Amino acid sequence: MGRPLLHVPVIGAASAVLYAATLGAVAFLQSSQDAALRRETAPLQQAADRATLRAEEARRALTDAGRALETAGERYAATTQHAAEVDDALQHLAARVEAVTGSAATLPQSVPLPPAPAPVILRAAPPPADATTGASGR
Repeated sequence: MGRPLLHVPVIGAASAVLYAATLGAVAFLQSSQDAALRRETAPLQQAADRATLRAEEARRALTDAGRALETAGERYAATTQHAAEVDDALQHLAARVEAVTGSAATLPQSVPLPPAPAPVILRAAPPPADATTGASGR
């Protein structure tokens, strides 16, 4: 046989060490790149978070506005119904007023009133009084 194969385990160990060192370097570089990327994108992330918050607030405001509009629509419909009822009542009243106006046109312009009676003044007689005391005797 020839030489012992000592170089194979040494090469394997050296390869493993080199591979581990390479992986460590790549992990370090990746970590530093990730940290740099987080620092660079932090303002963008904060802006995105603020935009998301504002969008949620806007969504809530739109929902509230939708509810308010729905309530206003219901009130408007009720008011329209009431207005239609009042309009019908006014038309009925207008027809009655027209009928009364037509009847009133046939009435005389004035009616003579009888003269007022003369006022009657009644005087009460004083009760009989005693001549000495002035008492009425009752």
